[in-house]
Amino acid sequence: MILRQEPRQHFSVRRDGVTTEVTWFAPLEGRTTVLEIQPDMPTSIDPPYRTVNTTNGGYRRGPRDLRDYWLFGGDIYSSSDALEALDVKALLLERENRLKVRVARARALMEQAAVIDSPRRHAIPDDVKVLVWQRDKGRCVRCGSNQNLEYDHIIPFSMGGSDTARNLQLLCEPCNRAKGGNLV
Repeated sequence: MILRQEPRQHFSVRRDGVTTEVTWFAPLEGRTTVLEIQPDMPTSIDPPYRTVNTTNGGYRRGPRDLRDYWLFGGDIYSSSDALEALDVKALLLERENRLKVRVARARALMEQAAVIDSPRRHAIPDDVKVLVWQRDKGRCVRCGSNQNLEYDHIIPFSMGGSDTARNLQLLCEPCNRAKGGNLV
């Protein structure tokens, strides 16, 4: 990983106008670095010291490791690669954009699942079926066939058509398949 976000227990950040005060914490003492920052641009930080874990489990002040530290958006990041401020900003914004894309994709999947789980359309009421059958005389309104008849929505249900007699007609299976989801 090129950039690593430093844990909050190692530092605190206090902003006061143009300056930002970063206090580094260690088990024995804390040090403060005061920075002049540019808005919306990562600022390089030179921490006063780093603590290293000794073999006996204690801590001691150790030499700085070969990492660069950056303050951006109230968080501190470190990198072992030689990066410039613009590189750090680009990498952090890319990370943020990837997260936004993942969240958007997850929300879309959640909404899609809600649509799939939504109740299906209801059956056409029997009294409406009888009325349409009598009106169309039990024959396909296109070809006049009386075999394999189906109730067809003139305005398809998927386009907001209703289950009323005014929006239903009798079509034989071949004519209904030829019409499909069209209005004609």
